[in-house]
Amino acid sequence: MSLSRYIMYYVKSPEGSVICSGQNTYGQLGIGHRLNVNTVSSVSGVTQVFGVAVANESVCAINGAKNIQCWGRNNAGQLGNRSNIDSNIPVNISSSDISLVKKIVTFNDSGFFCALTDLGSVKCWGSSGGTNGQLGHGFNTNSNFPVQVSGIDGVTNKAIDIATSAGATCALLDTGRIKCWGSGTNLK
Repeated sequence: MSLSRYIMYYVKSPEGSVICSGQNTYGQLGIGHRLNVNTVSSVSGVTQVFGVAVANESVCAINGAKNIQCWGRNNAGQLGNRSNIDSNIPVNISSSDISLVKKIVTFNDSGFFCALTDLGSVKCWGSSGGTNGQLGHGFNTNSNFPVQVSGIDGVTNKAIDIATSAGATCALLDTGRIKCWGSGTNLK
């Protein structure tokens, strides 16, 4: 189960469908409209989901093909589909931008997502957090598509896990070192 301030998501097993309820101002329930829903509804067009990351107004899920689908608010590129248009149905992030995803993370009001791939690379998209560097790509600009986190390319440095909190993200590298980026990170 994943919760944010105004919405709740639950991935049903074994089929991997996603159900939700709550506020739907930006289409963050992914059910084809923007009306709030007090009863449980199924997200349309996502199947075999094994991971969901829920921000207050945007949601991304990893499907059975290890690709990402996102829906909801997209003012800073949170949906990762090279657009800044909100969507009330799931949209695909191009597999040429990111594929073979095994984990996705976000933090409630942060406006960004990061994903870890099977190859050990980490990519992030959405809001850079102003001067916070939430995307880890060395610039303070938003990105509406996944960008490579500097120094974690899956070749030279491989991540084995990622976590996020309050605008900062950390990756555990296969060497046992930890690399962090974003707001308030002193562990470089």
